[in-house]
Amino acid sequence: MTEDAARAPDTQDAEASAQPGAERDQTPVGAPDSDSAPSGDLGPSSAAIQEALPPVAASEPTRRDVLAKAACALGACAFAGAGGVVGAAVVGTPLQGGEGKTWWCPVGPAEEFPQGPRKLPVRAPGRDAWRRFADRSLGRVVVVKEGDEVRAFSAACPHNGCDVSIAEGGVELLCPCHHSRFALDGERIEGQSPRGLDPLVTRVREGQLEVEWQRFALGIPERKPV
Repeated sequence: MTEDAARAPDTQDAEASAQPGAERDQTPVGAPDSDSAPSGDLGPSSAAIQEALPPVAASEPTRRDVLAKAACALGACAFAGAGGVVGAAVVGTPLQGGEGKTWWCPVGPAEEFPQGPRKLPVRAPGRDAWRRFADRSLGRVVVVKEGDEVRAFSAACPHNGCDVSIAEGGVELLCPCHHSRFALDGERIEGQSPRGLDPLVTRVREGQLEVEWQRFALGIPERKPV
């Protein structure tokens, strides 16, 4: 056999492999066909993915968050403080007048006013922190008429402000709280009051006996209008 004849089969095989359509099937034996794979199989479930993810750490508050919370807290404090100021104005000063404020208050006809001591309420227009009043109670006075002389005193005991009462027989004035006693001229007889009763000015105007009512500081020897 010649050398050319010995190489002929190899040459034929090489030519056959070079022809179109003569490629060998490269798919491994037993591998599934991609066209035949189930269309509904989309991979792992969402629950499995969430379990596999690491937990999300809580975000740290930013400087802006801290400042916003601080501003809210300051606003709440300011609102509470404003409420406290309004409450003090209403409760602490229910009747506005000012230091030394006085009111002329009629207490009865001057000619017909009876002899001896009488305890009477006094009323006048005024206002509080919110409203105005055409007529409201100021307190009580003690008016003593002896002959043609008329004297008036605040009925508030200078010790703690309790209203004095007229003793039996009208001979003196008594404080029911701490048993201070006063003469009909207002002088202290005994008791814890630091001074006598506070005198008030009187006048006759259009036939009416009027008393100039005002308040005085309590618990001090000095007579200080308030």
